Amino acid sequence: RNCFHALIQYDCVQFWRFLEGIKAISASSRTPSMWLMTPQGENVYRLAKERVYRVINGRKRIDSENGGVPGKRLIPVLEETPKEKLLQQVLTEVENRWHAKRSQCDENNTGSFNSGNVLLMVKDESTLESIRSFLSNGGKRTMVLRWLRYLEQVNDKSRSMLRSLGKGPDAISEEQRLLMEEEGRVRNYLFGVNSAYGYEQEAMEEERKRLADWKRKHRRVVDEKARGTETATADALRHQGCLEEAVEVSKRGNAMALAMESMFHHTDDGKNDDGLSSTYSWSSDEEDEIAYRVEPIKGLNLFIRTFSKLEDGDAALLLRDIQPDTVIMYDSDPSFIRTLEIYANAMHPVSDSRVTLEKPNDDNRLRVFFLLYEASAEETNFLKSLEREQNAFERLID
Repeated sequence: RNCFHALIQYDCVQFWRFLEGIKAISASSRTPSMWLMTPQGENVYRLAKERVYRVINGRKRIDSENGGVPGKRLIPVLEETPKEKLLQQVLTEVENRWHAKRSQCDENNTGSFNSGNVLLMVKDESTLESIRSFLSNGGKRTMVLRWLRYLEQVNDKSRSMLRSLGKGPDAISEEQRLLMEEEGRVRNYLFGVNSAYGYEQEAMEEERKRLADWKRKHRRVVDEKARGTETATADALRHQGCLEEAVEVSKRGNAMALAMESMFHHTDDGKNDDGLSSTYSWSSDEEDEIAYRVEPIKGLNLFIRTFSKLEDGDAALLLRDIQPDTVIMYDSDPSFIRTLEIYANAMHPVSDSRVTLEKPNDDNRLRVFFLLYEASAEETNFLKSLEREQNAFERLID
């Protein structure tokens, strides 16, 4: 279940790091996960790896003894997240529609053109940070940045092993050697040949130490829970502990990558790291006094909010303050959808019966976009929640 969730929420690099963490923890555990050794488990790892990079046969490299041996070549794939690509298409459509409507109002000299507010709803802070990086850097650069963080993490382990053995690069596998070579190429592509990276090594080392301390404490807690219980229960607790550890490793790795990304952006003209005005931020300077505060803004504006930060009743307050005419549901939540229905009906209430005889104005209606993976666990969970809601109403009526 957690793997299904990670497959939907993470990009290809984050998901591959998540699977590598599961395998590493399972290898060091007294009760390894048996599904990793099955053909299905091998297919999961193979397909996840091919979404990030592939190693193919390249040109022959010179060998003094054998004359020439076939070499290997690493090809980065870096498959972009389909939902993020779809989000970009939706935002482009909204922007084009807004400009067309503005041009029409300017031609007719109606003077009734209002600002357009777009509300983007996501699940949690992790998804928000991922979308923020995607919108500010673009899909390709965001993926290359995360690919570089992954290479640094993997190659640090290879370098530590070589230092402990006192050997050169020939002591590691060819795939590890290719990953070390790829790190230099990616860094030069992103920041140029003379880019200095020494200042970030200390921060990464501190994060590794904090993660190691968390692992030791977590394993002690799991061992204490498993002590004195039955064998099956103890094994289940240890398996759950391994999965929790893999999730934590993946989360901390993603957070570190996002923090490193923000170090290469500069703010000017009163703008945030993503190049948007301060209105687009998802936090308020007066959180203790008011939940949300939105000043009148001219133009097309994008607001990003998370479901995890909304409490009971906050959804209606959010919609009333922002007054969006377009809502994009990056992740779905049935309770928020019901609030949207109430807001849509209250946007233009019919106070005169003569209005019903006129043709409805589609430009003034609330437009809602749902982004769901077709035939996926996300779609199944959403449909199941709607079915449970319908059954509850039916039982209430009966």
